Amino acid sequence: MKKLKIALCTVNTRYSQNAAALYYLSGYLYKHLDSKNIDRARYELKIYEFNLNDTHEYVTRTLCSDAADIYAFSIYIWNREYIKKIISFIRRAFDDPVTIAGGPEVISVSKGDAEAMCGAEYAIAGEGEISFARFVELALDAFNACGRAGALDENRLMEIEGIARENGGKFIYSSEPAVVNNLDEIPTLFERPAGVSGRQEKNFVYMETSRGCPNHCHYCLSSIKPKNGPAVRYFSLERVFADIDRIISVMKIDKVRVIDRTFNDDPARALAIFKYIVSKAGPETMFQFEISPYKFTPEIIGYLKSLDRQYFQFEIGVQSFNKKALDSVGRAHGEGSGRPEKDSGGRAGDVLDVLINETAVNIHADLMYGLPGDRYEDCIYSFDKLLLKMPDSVQFWQLKLLRGTKLREKAEASGLVYDPNPPYAVIKTSDISIFEMFRLQKLGRYLDLFYNHGHVRQTLKLLFDFFKKPSDLFFKLSEYFERNAISETAVSRQNLFLYIQKFGEEFIKTESDKKYSIFLDCLRYDFINGESKRFSLPEFLKPSRMKRDADFYGAVQAAISRSGIRLKLSKTFSLFRFDNDIIETSSGKEIGKGGKAPFDLSGAPHRGAYMALRHIVNGDGTFDTQKYWFNAPADFSALDYFYYADKNKMPASVEESGGDREAEAAAGRILGLVEKLAEYGIIVKQ
Repeated sequence: MKKLKIALCTVNTRYSQNAAALYYLSGYLYKHLDSKNIDRARYELKIYEFNLNDTHEYVTRTLCSDAADIYAFSIYIWNREYIKKIISFIRRAFDDPVTIAGGPEVISVSKGDAEAMCGAEYAIAGEGEISFARFVELALDAFNACGRAGALDENRLMEIEGIARENGGKFIYSSEPAVVNNLDEIPTLFERPAGVSGRQEKNFVYMETSRGCPNHCHYCLSSIKPKNGPAVRYFSLERVFADIDRIISVMKIDKVRVIDRTFNDDPARALAIFKYIVSKAGPETMFQFEISPYKFTPEIIGYLKSLDRQYFQFEIGVQSFNKKALDSVGRAHGEGSGRPEKDSGGRAGDVLDVLINETAVNIHADLMYGLPGDRYEDCIYSFDKLLLKMPDSVQFWQLKLLRGTKLREKAEASGLVYDPNPPYAVIKTSDISIFEMFRLQKLGRYLDLFYNHGHVRQTLKLLFDFFKKPSDLFFKLSEYFERNAISETAVSRQNLFLYIQKFGEEFIKTESDKKYSIFLDCLRYDFINGESKRFSLPEFLKPSRMKRDADFYGAVQAAISRSGIRLKLSKTFSLFRFDNDIIETSSGKEIGKGGKAPFDLSGAPHRGAYMALRHIVNGDGTFDTQKYWFNAPADFSALDYFYYADKNKMPASVEESGGDREAEAAAGRILGLVEKLAEYGIIVKQ
């Protein structure tokens, strides 16, 4: 018996990404056809995940070699044009195969947008599990009747929710996107049905606990609300907890990206899930959520404050601190509105301050530029206000007018001019010229290069304090790069530090040697903090020359030898010297999270500190480090001896001079530290 062959396909942005949608579709398809007593021997399903680095020739050759009867494509903003070419190729190469499109880029077919089909014969708008299963059931009936999957019963076809079709230039569509009201009917992603082909997940998985969004942001596809179901639908907590158990305990995956549009829409439910994750978490478990800053309750904030390590990453959409701009796109609960929602834990800025400074949560905040009502200076104001809070990362997005959204429909009336090609970026507005848009683009690029990569975090705190406005700093950096013909697209980590050091030399050293010394210490700390294997500091980051010479430290060595003790630095440790105290003196803790500059540039104490860095090789072969800090004056001067001995060749012998009192005193301080240093393993005592 000839089988109906079904190919589920998508093109990811990169290999590490995985396409949850295809596995949802396949899981529900098997469940639906099994419920109809349709033998699995009658059809064959394959999943194909490509990425944007794959060539058109490779993708078409791979897909067409299997000669499927149905080619189904999941289409997104990043793969629309790529898949459009593939569909065109398949339709030209074969007469019989059916092509059907789905995904976010297709949803506007429900509003009569024929171009959204990307050249496919059929499309499904909305949530496709049930509708795609019914479509395949129809195709199976046609295939068994006449050997052609495309000979579908027209009346039954148009009963399928969210369906659209094209035939000989005629476009027919259902007016409502498909929706799944009982989400528990969809099989879990984490128990793959037997026979489903496709590569296994990499180092993270996608997970849902709900679908839909309560908000009405005019630029977002989630603002398109179903008329045949509630705006937000939830998987049961029993289902969610079972999925968490499978991910953590069975699949042993640490990184989970929860793709709910507003995870904390129901704060009590969100808190229950947070607590369950923490109760099951392994040492590296990290769940990522999209969170509304207006939906935090005191209970959630209190619980997050109580956690002693980083279990969660929150993506928080701030978008703008300009009330007029937020109101113009349906975000009336925004900053400065004076009317936060009744279950709000505070305005966006206040909530961010608490999360960044008082919890261990990794905070990723989003801003948009190009919103109606936002002027260039408003965008700069929002940028500076957010950056000074120092979240872990910031995405500065150019507004995009997605197909099917309200903002795209009223673009002209709103004064928005956008690129008609994906990703549909706004290129100018009635308030922002194209040249101002270019400057904002540049700001976003240098934000990614210097801030989001995380290489120079403590240095940026100091530079923000020096330049006062983060935007001024990033524009100065961009001018420095352009003036020195430095590429902004291919910068190695070490070169990045070199360029920042040269930048500081030009802008900070000319004002104050003291400030420049502090700047170099921060840069030195950032370089060390980003390394795990044993390494050497580049020459431009080495600290200032020590005041003492080899003869003095030779005398110290001789004095120690007379005590009958031999000391040497452990091979598992490296010593790093800082010219300034790089520990927050008020708390005695290492430089921490949040927006506080590590030093008061107007009066920082000019005394040093030492970091003893232990190099660790874990059982799995990965590398790690552990830091020990010393900033007491006696500790600092004593550790100078070990630092000098480690970096320089000591004299072979020292002539007795009747005893150098200063060297004797230094030896005494060192011997007083012996037990502490030996306990940490920093020195070896013989």
